[in-house]
Amino acid sequence: MLADQTTPYEEALELAERAIALSPDDPAIIDTLGWAQYKMGTMKKH
Repeated sequence: MLADQTTPYEEALELAERAIALSPDDPAIIDTLGWAQYKMGTMKKH
């Protein structure tokens, strides 16, 4: 998971957002996106 291996979570978030645009149903990408958002404190609560 890139978000755990990268200190700049902004970069991990940007890459995850680009990846999810290409494969929106991929659970690994969704997980990475959520983790990067969580680590940055930007996770949306539903």
